[in-house]
Amino acid sequence: MPYDTVTAYMLEFFGVAPIGPNSLANHMFDSNSNGEEQIPKLYTIMKSLFEAGEPMITTLKDLDVIENPFYGIEGGGKVDLTVIGLFGVPTIFADQLPDDVAAPPEGMNKTNEFGYFNNQDFSTVPNLESFDTGGIKVDLPILNIENVTIPLPDNGVETKQAKMTYVLSSWMVRHAWDGLWVDDEMKFEGFKEIFE
Repeated sequence: MPYDTVTAYMLEFFGVAPIGPNSLANHMFDSNSNGEEQIPKLYTIMKSLFEAGEPMITTLKDLDVIENPFYGIEGGGKVDLTVIGLFGVPTIFADQLPDDVAAPPEGMNKTNEFGYFNNQDFSTVPNLESFDTGGIKVDLPILNIENVTIPLPDNGVETKQAKMTYVLSSWMVRHAWDGLWVDDEMKFEGFKEIFE
């Protein structure tokens, strides 16, 4: 589920479960900041937001910063960390789309149980799959070279999928500007608190 993915991506920053060769270098926060285990807290909040159809956004307050020589971080400080889980599509967003946008196959909901569009054109939004562009053709008149292929990394994405991801990301910020609540409990104080 998307909330599992958000939590898994955050583990290495709390030194809980290194998952890659650089993971140990990414340990920056005490997982038991403020006497409360932060990973289960994050999981619970993200799960409740996902199940309510809201964007998965929250702020973990007053995290204890640990020393991290790899990044030159001195320990002993406290920070607020806002986590944005951009995995899947909140059902509130999907439900607000006009019926002809990202229309699902006959008899299906707009999104599946994992939070992704059932519409084939948008099934990877917002976690777009890239494809090999094969390079681009350019002319280099100064060298008297025409139509040479310059290789590019695998970073091409489909235009309409990228636009839908942009619309979704913008909507998330606007929707969560004044905060996010689930069952009358505030899960995120809002971007207004951060930016104004």
